[in-house]
Amino acid sequence: RTSFHGDALLEAGALIIQDRSSCIPAAALAPPKGAHVIDCCAAPGNKTSHVAALLDGTGKVFAFDRNPKRCETLRRQMDKFGVKAIEVFCQDFMHVDPEDERFSKVTHFLCDPTCSGSGQLANQYEDVEEEESRAAGQLSTEDLQALAEAQAAIVL
Repeated sequence: RTSFHGDALLEAGALIIQDRSSCIPAAALAPPKGAHVIDCCAAPGNKTSHVAALLDGTGKVFAFDRNPKRCETLRRQMDKFGVKAIEVFCQDFMHVDPEDERFSKVTHFLCDPTCSGSGQLANQYEDVEEEESRAAGQLSTEDLQALAEAQAAIVL
């Protein structure tokens, strides 16, 4: 493995390291330049910054997270990464008024709901097969059920 600890590009925000699974949502969303995008569960902001990069300085990103500490991290990251056309909301996306005029031009939603952390847990394994098979089995049945219910509430 390569270490980027202390790398100047990483420290400056010019290089962003993401887990493989974190690269998929924004790429799959593929918002066109000029789009207005809501990121429903934005912090810490890697996927949010990926969406902003795809917009290439056009359009707008509305980023939501309900945890104040994570919102502060999100704001810091967006500043560090140079994301300009963003509005951060420290509130639960589930309680947003869909009739709010600010969101009238929104055409895309990035919804990668509260995750299990399984990708991060999987990173501790050297062997890819072991990584993939064990990542899914790190949660208790009760935790997995609660997670599934929270995710379904967000997307339905």
